Amino acid sequence: MKNLIMPITIFVMLFSMIGFVNATLSINNTTDNLTGDVYSDVNGYFMVCAGNNTPSPKNVTFESTNLVSGSYLIPSSKISFDPDFITGISANSCDRINFTISLDNYYATTYEGNITANSTGTNETASFTLNLTVNESPNISLSNVSENVTVGNSKKTTLNIQNTGNTDVKTNITVSDLHNGSNVLSSSNIDIQPNIISLDYQKSETVNITINVPSTQQEGIYTGNLIASYGNKTTQSTITVDVVPQVADISFNDVSVEGLPGDDLTGSFVVTNNGTIDLNNINVSLTGLSEFNISLTPTLFNLSAGSSKTININGKIPNDNILTRIYSGTLNIGNSLVSRNKTLFVNVNDALKIINLDVKVDSKLWDDLSDGDEINGVKPDAHIRMTFKVKNEYDSDTNNDLNNVIVYATAKGIDNGDDIDVESDEFDINAGDDKTIILEWDVPLKVDEDTYDVDIYTEGEDDYGVNHRYDMGIKLKVEKDRHDIIIENAELSNNNLTCNRYTTLYTTIMNIGSTSEDKVVLDIENSGLGINFREMYKMNDNIDDDTNERKITLPISLSDSLSSGVYPINIDLYYDIDKIVDHRTVNLIVGNCQQQSNQTNQTNETNETNETINVETGNNETSTGVAVIRKISFMDSEYFVPVMVGIIAIIAILIIIEIIFIVKRR
Repeated sequence: MKNLIMPITIFVMLFSMIGFVNATLSINNTTDNLTGDVYSDVNGYFMVCAGNNTPSPKNVTFESTNLVSGSYLIPSSKISFDPDFITGISANSCDRINFTISLDNYYATTYEGNITANSTGTNETASFTLNLTVNESPNISLSNVSENVTVGNSKKTTLNIQNTGNTDVKTNITVSDLHNGSNVLSSSNIDIQPNIISLDYQKSETVNITINVPSTQQEGIYTGNLIASYGNKTTQSTITVDVVPQVADISFNDVSVEGLPGDDLTGSFVVTNNGTIDLNNINVSLTGLSEFNISLTPTLFNLSAGSSKTININGKIPNDNILTRIYSGTLNIGNSLVSRNKTLFVNVNDALKIINLDVKVDSKLWDDLSDGDEINGVKPDAHIRMTFKVKNEYDSDTNNDLNNVIVYATAKGIDNGDDIDVESDEFDINAGDDKTIILEWDVPLKVDEDTYDVDIYTEGEDDYGVNHRYDMGIKLKVEKDRHDIIIENAELSNNNLTCNRYTTLYTTIMNIGSTSEDKVVLDIENSGLGINFREMYKMNDNIDDDTNERKITLPISLSDSLSSGVYPINIDLYYDIDKIVDHRTVNLIVGNCQQQSNQTNQTNETNETNETINVETGNNETSTGVAVIRKISFMDSEYFVPVMVGIIAIIAILIIIEIIFIVKRR
């Protein structure tokens, strides 16, 4: 008995090991041969089972390979499982797994692939082979066709055919009669080549269609069908033919060529047949422009409907006896059916050109200005420096110089409505060369805030006597500053006194700013001369207003005993009473009088006095200042002229009365 125990134990152990390694995962009862249509879902199932061995399968997942047929395939991503995961399968039991295959427009054939179940718990797999047949679903699409065709003419067009099914097809293309109400365009007038087409899966082809419209066909829009027949199916599209009357029409645009005197002229233009019929024996002619010896090529040609032709122009501009301007002639193109006229322009250009303009306004530079450019921020009394580069556009090998050239500039209306004109001296420019010319001028002190045109031109004459000119223009925008009041002038009637100790200080102040000022103060002072003048004014910013400018006259009379020397008279100008904006110093030179006698001195001393005087300030205003003055005779006073005028008037009235009295007595 003891001898039997060991073999039995070994047998049991081996049996247990065999049971462990034998597969327990399997797939049964599959739907492994399926069929389906394009754009549909195909459903199937299989049973995944566990045997009676242990351990049982756990963590089971499912996957599929691509379904393949030759070069065609259905990707595995199109196959889904429900459920797609099982945590475990009990011994001697099965679970049903459903799967779905989503079909697109796959080629019609039988595909093959494998579906596999994987158990990560026992490292087991089970699989089966799946066959799927995709059924044929032939289909074709046709493009629509629409054309205009002239009565009595033919026209070619194309039709696009696309295989949109899932199999190769062979199709026959036909056309129905086309109808416009009761009128018919027969299908026999429409030729399709080729009319039988073999189309591989997902391929397309183009066929040619010729539409022939009889000369007796009624005008109108005709509609019919293009038909593709394949197997027991047909596909249709629409064909539309607009039968239009015969129209003869050509078009071309106005043409322009240009050059300098002596240049060759070259150019071209395009003539297009916009009509519905072919045009033959089209003639090209030109009226005028004989001075340029213009030739046109070709002058006779044919032109089919919808096509175009290029016409070349050749000629020459004379060196002399020509004006730099635009000349014009008439182009006539047509035949017995149609004729059109357009204008041929010849632009004889000026060889004189301003190729660069720099303008310096005070210290600010505006460079490389073009026609129409604007310079802003220009102040009253600004200094304008215009630098021109003027070129002779003739090629240097022509040796055609420009002579007696002058550059002109006119600032329009800037001087209180009047122009400011400046011009250069005469100069010459060799062919191909350029010269730099400078013009300078000042903006007036009295100027309105505005934008002013500056017209610029230059003119001269070439060696053949042809006049040349170039025009351009810029704009100056005058912009004033606030509180811009100035001492415009301050001068003495006599600034060097010896024996005659009388002089007058004339001062002009001006508002050149953007605002009116209510508290402008003028201060004139020299303690040595006893001058201490201070007055306040209102000053309008309008240059036409009487208070825009103030003129102050200050008489100055000096004592004969005043020491000789240089006496600076300080003139200060303020706004808002105490904010200084301008200053001037006028020097009065006092010398010794060598010819004075003691008697003269005594007489002068008798007539001299210090007193308060009224100073005329202009604008009907009077200012009071203190100065040393000299008394003057009645003939030198301001009353002498009015008194004498009054006396003469009285005498004249008495004479007239006497004459009237004598006449009445007679």
